Amino acid sequence: MRILNIGRKVLIAFLAVSVLLFVIPAKTVKGAEEEKRTFEFRGAWVATVTNIDIGKQSGTSAAAIEAYKQEFLRILDVFEEYNLNVVIFQVRPLNDAFYKSSINPWSRFLTGTEGLDPGWDPMAWMIEETHKRNMEFHAWMNPYRASLEAVPIHGDYEAQKLAYLATLDDKNFAKQNPDMLVRGVHDSSTGMARLLLNPARPEVRQHILNTISEVIHKYDVDAIHFDDYFYNGVDASEDMADYNQYKQAGGKLTHRDWRCEQVNILIEGIHDLIENLNDKLGKKVEFGISPAGVWAPGPSCPAPYGQPGGMEGLQTCYSYSSYVDLYADTRKWVREEWIDYILPQNYGSFYRPNHKVITSWWANEVKTTSVKLYIGLAPYQYNSYNDGWDIPDMSDQMDWGYSFDTVSGFSMYNITNLRRSTNDKMRVALNNLKTRWNEPVFLPMKEIKTVSAYNQPEITIDRNNQFTTLTFAPNEGAYAYAVYRAKGSGTFNPANAKIFDIVYNRDEPMRMEYASERDKTYQYYIRTLYADGTFGDDILHITVDPYTYNAAPELKNVSLGISLLVVPGKTMLEISGEVFDADGDPLTVTIKPSTRILSEQTLTNVTGEFVKEIYIPDLSFNRVYFTITLSDGVESVSVRTRPFYAPASNYSLLEQHMITMEIITNDTVERIYR
Repeated sequence: MRILNIGRKVLIAFLAVSVLLFVIPAKTVKGAEEEKRTFEFRGAWVATVTNIDIGKQSGTSAAAIEAYKQEFLRILDVFEEYNLNVVIFQVRPLNDAFYKSSINPWSRFLTGTEGLDPGWDPMAWMIEETHKRNMEFHAWMNPYRASLEAVPIHGDYEAQKLAYLATLDDKNFAKQNPDMLVRGVHDSSTGMARLLLNPARPEVRQHILNTISEVIHKYDVDAIHFDDYFYNGVDASEDMADYNQYKQAGGKLTHRDWRCEQVNILIEGIHDLIENLNDKLGKKVEFGISPAGVWAPGPSCPAPYGQPGGMEGLQTCYSYSSYVDLYADTRKWVREEWIDYILPQNYGSFYRPNHKVITSWWANEVKTTSVKLYIGLAPYQYNSYNDGWDIPDMSDQMDWGYSFDTVSGFSMYNITNLRRSTNDKMRVALNNLKTRWNEPVFLPMKEIKTVSAYNQPEITIDRNNQFTTLTFAPNEGAYAYAVYRAKGSGTFNPANAKIFDIVYNRDEPMRMEYASERDKTYQYYIRTLYADGTFGDDILHITVDPYTYNAAPELKNVSLGISLLVVPGKTMLEISGEVFDADGDPLTVTIKPSTRILSEQTLTNVTGEFVKEIYIPDLSFNRVYFTITLSDGVESVSVRTRPFYAPASNYSLLEQHMITMEIITNDTVERIYR
């Protein structure tokens, strides 16, 4: 038996299996064959179109950027709360980008203005933060959609189209190519239609391929993800000229089949592109699609809805269908294995016919392929405006999915509905989901590799007042690690222990911070899942002792971002400073004003320099200052800023300079000027 007592920092290298504390039989893990699933996709969509799930960045200042970051981190907290492992983030909602692109403009849903640089690269940072939490980041793109409701449904719309395009950034492909657009109706009750890139144009396909290539080259995304948006509500007249040109060149397909083929060409092209880039760049990027749940009704329904091999038993022959309504032959994409996973949107109640039919039909379709099947669910249906599901509905949907070996997970639309329950039924249902998913699981493996050496992980352990940090070195033979944790000296039984965290092996060291009480002992047990799909037959045991040392935090260079200590009303006052902690403790900065008119502000997890903007209303302030307090959770230090006066309109410029000089030379002055 080897029990390692860790003080501050030590590198642990295990050279022999025989010295380990726990030895259990090795076995291959196949997830769906086990009552308790070891592998499972647990995702949620984060929609950015019209800022459904995350708001706009309020400017380009450091404070605005930090506020946006904090909102995304709060979203990741929700993912962790439910033990989700896949973030499906909409990075191309409207022919635009949430990342720095040379061919697509910055999104209006990021900055408020299309093309406006936000001052940083959000997607690069979001991917990094997502990976830190051992989740995947799937870049959700809408390939064709170029507008929301922008042009009339009926009649000539050329003038309205050009007027809309004039509002776009010059980098927008739609603005550059107004002749490569078609009109699609999303909701006829509005009287307005959307603009879509014309799927039949080779230039459109190439632009989409270039977009995907740019993302995979520049970013460490785990997958490219499409939803159900293809030929949405596009009247036959919109692309009849393209179809006639095809017919004149000898084409034999019907207009319907020709449209399907245009999308097929794109999907196959994306498959080939990603496969080539993965080989070239040494990556494992997947391609997944989340279509409408119904592929097509079965042949008992009339044409064009009824299709050979389609879904029988649907509530109606006219269910919204990817093949019939969207010209997206999702079944073909599965059979051809052009995609790595399919995630049908099965958003109806379990107690109506469609739900069970959709899940069971897709479960059968993927059986003879390598395509993974996940089911999209809709907790928003608990909202009263949809008549509300009963509490067991979503749980029964999941039980039905789990009854099929080929269903490898679920995704929830959308993250906001997991963040905020709108009624008691929804609250209970979401609590039931948390109970069901009460511990992490491994993501489905993308490939099975031959392992030449079953090496134990090399782990660096660091401890401070609030965290224990385990840093996992890259391990060529490992896929991931199951981390178990116990407080104190309790016993550990691998048969019934609950997984505390899952850490994926990456090319760079993975640094995992776990909240810890400084006066408590913690036991960590680490089991390796190797890249060939087998668990190691041993478990690492590490004991981390209480932390008894503390270095006080340091606060310096605190200042107000003004040259004159008399400020205008209705303005933002910038407070900045620098922090440091030798222990690496997470630091909290509190900014407390000397007047109750202004609100106290708190900044968490502060490192290095900090900047905070405080709104100064158009009121009189005499000798107001801020007390800045820095805390590491054990010790704190405080600094007081120089006082300021407001509003500047009360003072002549000469008085403003005199006040400033007097404060600088005699900071204890208590004079009231107005």
